[in-house]
Amino acid sequence: MPVTTDGLPKPRRYLAVFAISCGTALNVIDGAIPNVALPTIARDLGIEPSTAVMIVSVYQLVLVMTLLPFSALGERVGLRRLYQAGQCVFVFSAVLCFFAPDLPLLLAARTLQALGAAAALSVSSALVRSIYPEGQLGRGLGINSVVVASAAALAPVLGGFIVAEVSWPWVFVATVPLGLLSLAAGHRSLPDLPPRSGRYDLPGA
Repeated sequence: MPVTTDGLPKPRRYLAVFAISCGTALNVIDGAIPNVALPTIARDLGIEPSTAVMIVSVYQLVLVMTLLPFSALGERVGLRRLYQAGQCVFVFSAVLCFFAPDLPLLLAARTLQALGAAAALSVSSALVRSIYPEGQLGRGLGINSVVVASAAALAPVLGGFIVAEVSWPWVFVATVPLGLLSLAAGHRSLPDLPPRSGRYDLPGA
């Protein structure tokens, strides 16, 4: 069902907001939650603590470097398609992180995870603009900001609890249910905008 300038109709709008919120929380939490587990990961893998920082650094670098290219790609292949594909890659790579036996494979999985996160996050704001009516766009962006801030605050608490109660690989799959919920809710609820083509750096293109 194509979206109109008045946003999505209810209750589809609420389901789409739920899908975007779950996906945003998933990406934010999984980007920060390993910080708490780094000393434990370093000890169990037999590496220096300074080397273990690469688990976080690689994720952040790949995420930042690929946001803009994925944003342009989303305009060409469709925002919903790229968002859902990014969530699939993110969930799959989270499982790879869980089973990674050493640092090189863990870094490879984290790189793939960052690509999935970048694909989803690069188009999430554009999807929010299409979900809400023009007069309620501020509310939509506000809700999205609250989700980001809440997820960032929850990540260290959740990471500390997981490391204290179970083994460190669980920090990478703790939020997989959020990804599955986002995929299921977004399958039919997210707006299906037609792809665009042409130059984006020229007026009127």
